Amino acid sequence: MPDLRAFCRAIFEGLFRTPVAAWPIGPGAVNGRLATIRHRALLLIGFAGAFRRCELVALNIEDIEETAEGLRITIRRSKTDQEGHGQVVAIPRGQIACPVAAVRAWLETAGTTEGPVFHPIAKGGRIQAARLTLAASLTSRRRAAPGSTRSYLPVTRCGQAS
Repeated sequence: MPDLRAFCRAIFEGLFRTPVAAWPIGPGAVNGRLATIRHRALLLIGFAGAFRRCELVALNIEDIEETAEGLRITIRRSKTDQEGHGQVVAIPRGQIACPVAAVRAWLETAGTTEGPVFHPIAKGGRIQAARLTLAASLTSRRRAAPGSTRSYLPVTRCGQAS
């Protein structure tokens, strides 16, 4: 019987336990951490535009135009556009999680005015001048939730027309 009581006690304690919060990506989540700001921009712009990882890391600042309605992003080359004719994708502003604000916050934080949009971040918190690689964007996906190995960025295209 003592084992059953301990088991029931553990269940009741679990019912009233405060859940552990996942890595926040809401508007209040921008807490100054460079990686958080970059991950938020990657996830929101990736989902809003249904971009592949290779399209996200290939973005240059010259490819982004901010308008009153949102962003106009020029994809110069993609998996389905091997000749490189290019395509313009419109990204609307959001009410709850705004991809336009997330990209603007990342660009202001990174202090980048030309070249690639997304940069790697060194361990000391220094933003590097190089372009973010596909391998580093994979790391960004895994860090979307602390301790999680689940990939989050590929689902930006889930349910969207390819």
